[in-house]
Amino acid sequence: MTTSSIRASTERLVTLPAGSASDDAAMLQGVTLLGRYRLEHPIGKGGMSVIYAARHVLLGGTVAVKVLRSCFATDEDATQRFLREAKASARVRHEHVIETLDFGIAEDGVVFMVMELLEGEDLAALVGREGALPWSRVRGMALQICSALGAAHDHGVVHRDVTLGNCLRMHRDGNSDYIKLLDFGIAKLSTTRDRQCNFRLTTELQVFGTPAFMAPEQARRTSDADPRTDVYSTGCVLYALLTGHLPFEGKSRQDVISRQLYGHAPPPRSHEPTIAPAVSALLGKALEKDPARRFQSMAELAAAIRAIPPTARARQPAGSSAWDAMREWWGRRSVRR
Repeated sequence: MTTSSIRASTERLVTLPAGSASDDAAMLQGVTLLGRYRLEHPIGKGGMSVIYAARHVLLGGTVAVKVLRSCFATDEDATQRFLREAKASARVRHEHVIETLDFGIAEDGVVFMVMELLEGEDLAALVGREGALPWSRVRGMALQICSALGAAHDHGVVHRDVTLGNCLRMHRDGNSDYIKLLDFGIAKLSTTRDRQCNFRLTTELQVFGTPAFMAPEQARRTSDADPRTDVYSTGCVLYALLTGHLPFEGKSRQDVISRQLYGHAPPPRSHEPTIAPAVSALLGKALEKDPARRFQSMAELAAAIRAIPPTARARQPAGSSAWDAMREWWGRRSVRR
């Protein structure tokens, strides 16, 4: 798959070069929020927000500040949705989750969230550049993603938008594939008050999320998303990392959603014959349409990943035809049914 097609299917944040500005992004450049955070230049933008590189004027450190666009600042639901993201992210303290340091509403009505400033590339860029990655490499990244999501679930947070674009790859502690989970913008919180807010905000959004990674129950606009929803999305991420292709593609957003609901992903080994049968089976279980047939938690998925050694490969990669791979894939799925 080309870089552009991976990017078009996964991106919710558009990277901007340092010093560039766009529409209302330029209006806040140089502004200091609450006398603490000086916004230096925009580094990214989304449909509802702009992200700035910023400096804490008292402590001197650099941070990232996400600001709700001015056109949404007077919209109560948009403001509450933005603050809910900040609350969800701040609730989860984990080495593989981006750290949220502060959030609130400044004196002039600017709604903001302060996060650690990270340098790296998202996994969409990695797959777009390198294509299919070996299991020996994907395995380590997968375990980090599982650990981050497991921590979120332990704190009552379901991410609901686990994508290649929301997993940042960086160099840390000697690991060049160190992963940070980003963007809790449509996360679901589990307290009674939060559930009421979830329902009010998401009913207006109807179908929300990234279609290429969206679990069927999420695409049906049900309000019962749970940790197994993130298991499915993680399965989509792993499929893309291992094959260089998204599991479900289409000409339109609705076409992709329809395939998530009713279609089946092509056998992983039809894209990449070296994928071990055990890895194919793992992907198949993660991508089950029925949540009851999936791994029931990130811990279960992580245990299955650990059980497959880094050296696992197909025994006859050169002689395995796409048809043989397909027959094996569907045979395994039929047995589970």
